[in-house]
Amino acid sequence: MITIGCDPGKSFGLAMLGTTSLMYVYQGDAEQGLRALHNILVFQTEIAAHKPNYPIAVAIEQFTITPGTGRRPGASQTARLAGRAVEVARSFPSALVALQSPADAARAWPSPLLRRLGLWVSPGLIRGTDPGAKDADDANSALRHALLWLQRNRPEMIQEMMRGVDIV
Repeated sequence: MITIGCDPGKSFGLAMLGTTSLMYVYQGDAEQGLRALHNILVFQTEIAAHKPNYPIAVAIEQFTITPGTGRRPGASQTARLAGRAVEVARSFPSALVALQSPADAARAWPSPLLRRLGLWVSPGLIRGTDPGAKDADDANSALRHALLWLQRNRPEMIQEMMRGVDIV
C-alpha cells in the first residue's frame, strides 16, 4: 500500500507513505512537483502490476476559491495546480484519487501529533527545489492529506502507526 499526499501551490508539497513509514517528501517548484507525482505513480503502478492487493491512493488538497481565498496572492494558480494534480493522478487507472479540504487534514493531524509520531518533516528532510526553505509547511500539509486518507479508508493502518504512542 502506498499513500501519496499532495498540497498544490506555488510551493508544491508531496509526501509518500509506505505501510507504516514516510518514504518520500518533496517541497518546491510546482512543475517539478507535478513531474515527481507522475514519476512516483509510474513506478508504483509497475509494482502494483506484479503485486495483488497493492493499492495506490492519492489524496489531493481541494483548493476552492471563495471570497476569502480569492484575495490571496496566487489563488487562481493554486486552483489550476490542484486541477493538474488531479489530472495526473486520474491518468493512472489503478490510483484511488480523493480530494480533501485543508481544514479536515489540519484538524485531524495537527503538528504536535505529527511530531509525537516521528513524522514531522523539517526543512532539512525535504527534497526539492527549495533546499534553503525556512519551513516544510507544504510537505507537512501533503503528509496530513496522506494520513487523512488512511484514517478514513484504512483505519487499521493508522492504529498500527499509533500503537505505543502517547497522544495526550
